[in-house]
Amino acid sequence: MSRRRTALNRLFGFSTTGIVGVVALVGFLAAFAAPRVGQRMERERLDDAGQAVAEDLRLASELAAETRKPVRLVVRGRNAAAASYAIYDRSGAVRHERSLGSGSAYGLSSVTFSTDTVEFYPNGVTSHPLTVTLSAGTDAGTRQVTMARAGYVRIQ
Repeated sequence: MSRRRTALNRLFGFSTTGIVGVVALVGFLAAFAAPRVGQRMERERLDDAGQAVAEDLRLASELAAETRKPVRLVVRGRNAAAASYAIYDRSGAVRHERSLGSGSAYGLSSVTFSTDTVEFYPNGVTSHPLTVTLSAGTDAGTRQVTMARAGYVRIQ
């Protein structure tokens, strides 16, 4: 019987050495892949934040055109943890707001605005050009969202 069990083990079982080798190989590959996945996730968060800021600038311009009244974008938080802004209509009501800091879903490490307040006029012109610089970490780089006075928005 022992010969039969040994023959069956060789046909259907895994050796301890084989299992240890596979586990070591998977661990080795995971050690190289994990940093790249983390960097990719940082870049994705940064790209998402840049797209969101660009869409919000377009939204402010559209709101001004729809209501035929100026709309104001006001930067509310300047530190990395609470960087945020809001879009107000002429009556002072908040029409839209977004948080970009480290405490938000974007988790950005640095957010800088070139100016604190921008007026969006119904004809598509703004009071000031705006540059928003976003950074999500050392390896992800930075993204710049720029808006010209004519309302043209670009992500770099």
